[in-house]
Amino acid sequence: MSGDDAQEPVNVQADGDQPTGMVAATAAPAVDPEELAQCLHGLPDTAEALADLTERLSLKGEAQAFDRIAAVEALLPHLAIKASPEQQGVMENVCRALRFVLRGDKDAIEHFVDLKGVPALMDVVRTCPDYPDVRAWASVALMAVSWHEASRDVVLDQGGSDLLMSIVRDEAASMPELEGACRALANMPNDDILNDAPRIISFLNSEASSTELQAQACRLLKNLIVGQPKRADQLMALNLLERTVPMLDSRHCSLQRESASILWNMSYSSEERAQRAADLGALPPLVRLLSHPDPGVVQPASAAIKNIAAFSETRKRTLVELGCVNKLGPLLRHHVLAVRIEAAGICRNFCAGKGTMRAELCKAGLASLLVQSLEETDGKLLGHVSSALLSLARSDETIDDLVSHDCVAFMEDALARMRDTPEFRDAAENINRALPALTAADQPMPTKGAM
Repeated sequence: MSGDDAQEPVNVQADGDQPTGMVAATAAPAVDPEELAQCLHGLPDTAEALADLTERLSLKGEAQAFDRIAAVEALLPHLAIKASPEQQGVMENVCRALRFVLRGDKDAIEHFVDLKGVPALMDVVRTCPDYPDVRAWASVALMAVSWHEASRDVVLDQGGSDLLMSIVRDEAASMPELEGACRALANMPNDDILNDAPRIISFLNSEASSTELQAQACRLLKNLIVGQPKRADQLMALNLLERTVPMLDSRHCSLQRESASILWNMSYSSEERAQRAADLGALPPLVRLLSHPDPGVVQPASAAIKNIAAFSETRKRTLVELGCVNKLGPLLRHHVLAVRIEAAGICRNFCAGKGTMRAELCKAGLASLLVQSLEETDGKLLGHVSSALLSLARSDETIDDLVSHDCVAFMEDALARMRDTPEFRDAAENINRALPALTAADQPMPTKGAM
């Protein structure tokens, strides 16, 4: 089993703040279906009201409350409105409404593509250089289209990535335009973007960049390197880590989350990148983020620590000195599964190797929590937990701690639940390898009279 893990490719359209200067709709009572129908039939005069309604429904998780196919058909003709000061607001709101109508809906996206919506939307981006808010929302609508793999290919085939990168390259581009372009490009990472990586990296940790631009640039760079070690090496040579590590101490939750995610993926499968991150001072802020109230920050911070700790006793010792082990108990009991998985992964990596970290985990009371975690039902989490327990069972220094917490009974119950399920194959193998030593250690010592 590998000592570190990469992040799954991330679709970003459900994340993030609004582009700068664009105010999100506030919470409101449920939308009257009749009101929505009137907005659709009243276009373009009702574009702003429609955008507000669709945004409110989408953000409240009630997007199913309106007919998205009908909304696509009503909105699409208005992308052809000629840009002018008088029509700027209409076009902006048509694009904003499209972003929320298309958001995460495969059928609506496919219908939009079938109706030649992609070239129409790209024309808006291309022909509205004097209207930055229009271009920004058109770019974000392209992001919504590219959420679906097949439609993403359509956007790429029609030059969408090149068009958006032309905005990124433009030194005169406004902040909303840059935010929208980076946000859309994060859904279509490709090798061509690497040519402009220095420009994108320059947005990070920069006083000239808005918080939202830095967050979207982080997402774009993160998605470029997910599962792509060669790209990660290229970006390390461009000082991505030097720009990213200071962002861990940002007061903005979005920057903490996205910078931790970059470190998670930069440290994947590379001793050199993991050590570079540690040398730049990434470990203290990452450990501090383990106590963050937002699970969306804790999870990538935990994953980054898990990867950076892999295969290095020196880095593990540093993490112990920073108090990392003492923070793992609450994370193993965290209400979010993804956090528990990464916490178990840290334990797995701390227990691996020939160092003394196994004893440190037991001193912090983590052996009992790992044993109790055998009652979990997630295959990945059980793989991490069982690997950590196997290492503890192989150590004379820690095996008695497992026995005292009834580890054998927990393992036997776990095996009975796993049966021959492929998802649990690694966990079952680890448990079967650990049980003989644990069973032997669990036997009472013979008394003198029995000898």
